[in-house]
Amino acid sequence: MEGMIFFRRISAPAPRSHPPKIEVNISELPPAPKLMAVAKAKIKRRIQSNLELAVNPAVAARLASFLVGNCEDTRKFAELISCDPMLAAKAIQQANSSFYRRTTSVNSVPHAMVTMGIKNLQEVIAKETMKVFKEEELFGGFGQLADNFWQHSVAVGRIAELLRDTIRINLSEDVYLAGLLHDLGKLALDRQQPLFYPQLLRPGFIEKDICTSEQEYIGIDHAQAGCWLGEKMGLPKAYLDVMLMHHAPEKARENVLLIGLIHLADLFAKERGMLMGKAEEPVPPLSAAFGWIILQEQHRPFIEVNVVNFIRSFKVELDRMGEEMSSLPLT
Repeated sequence: MEGMIFFRRISAPAPRSHPPKIEVNISELPPAPKLMAVAKAKIKRRIQSNLELAVNPAVAARLASFLVGNCEDTRKFAELISCDPMLAAKAIQQANSSFYRRTTSVNSVPHAMVTMGIKNLQEVIAKETMKVFKEEELFGGFGQLADNFWQHSVAVGRIAELLRDTIRINLSEDVYLAGLLHDLGKLALDRQQPLFYPQLLRPGFIEKDICTSEQEYIGIDHAQAGCWLGEKMGLPKAYLDVMLMHHAPEKARENVLLIGLIHLADLFAKERGMLMGKAEEPVPPLSAAFGWIILQEQHRPFIEVNVVNFIRSFKVELDRMGEEMSSLPLT
């Protein structure tokens, strides 16, 4: 089995170039925030008391026609909701609420649609899309940072799905949704310290990694923020674990395989330039990622696979898919 790879062949457009780099005049950036020493309990209260976070305006606009009258294309409706982290999280939150008295957890948007019914889901999504933030209210008004955030979220979900299918892993959780939600905490932290994320456009600002810088300038990192946010929303524990440990999969004790997949998908996306800012953080060599150890320990067919060869072949598959990996189905 040495080096053997199992690919699910997908027809896709010809390879396209990586996302363009952001060009910004450094003088236009706001001053860097001061180093923070805020009690974590205080930040937790702030995050969990404010669940109104940004929605992608392009997705919100496309959803408008699905929110009035009868929804004839429910597949497309669910697909569009699944393009935005906050909308997807809200759908899952409502479907898992005590109102519907579920005995099993709802862990996907289509499942939420079945549980709630189309009309109820339309009401939830309509309420959220009415709160679309103005561009200047998100990531310091640097719209490209917001676009890159949403692009990265979608890309990680789709790359994680492709990894799952390529390696033939069977998981009960929605792998795409786990990837879509993994950085949800960044939206929460942006509300706490709006001066921080624009600094990602400043070359050399991130000295070690994004989580360390967030802890220094805001008080906690986006991994913890996402977990607290998801906890308050009542999201399934698997997604809380992904948000909390996608940067540190070696700490995982539950949902280990799912966390490993999202960890690797996150690195693949960043290596391809799908990240916030010019250099959100140094991307370590993919072959050295801890996620491969998880795959070899948790998925027996992967034990004998040559990781370096697998990465090389998987990158070819990603090249074949081009921008399809991160583009939104808005047409």
